[in-house]
Amino acid sequence: MARLVELAQAGDLSGYCRLAGSMCVDFAEERGGAAAIPPQPPLIAGTRVIPSRTSGTAGVAGGQLLVLCGTDGLGRQYRTEMLVSTASDGTLYAINGVYWSNAGLAVSANTGGPTGGAGIDCPDR
Repeated sequence: MARLVELAQAGDLSGYCRLAGSMCVDFAEERGGAAAIPPQPPLIAGTRVIPSRTSGTAGVAGGQLLVLCGTDGLGRQYRTEMLVSTASDGTLYAINGVYWSNAGLAVSANTGGPTGGAGIDCPDR
């Protein structure tokens, strides 16, 4: 997470997206590009372990869920659920890797809630 924040705050979206995983460039552009990069690191409001599971014949990756909160560079508040997992080669990757994207993670079969971070809220601002 520290490396992602460092790259984001340096304005290095291409370096950021090399670490943050698939769909990063599209997510970042949809949220306002480099102008939307938060000036402050995100607050980690909470974490949760999401177990790997099987859905039909396919495996669904688990990992460490981070609920990240803050204000982006355009003044919009965000609450993003980022799942950090380990690939088969041992490298880390992220789902919802753009921490200011305001995206949720739908894993209700594992958590009993509508999103992976159900019940983890950002502090009042």
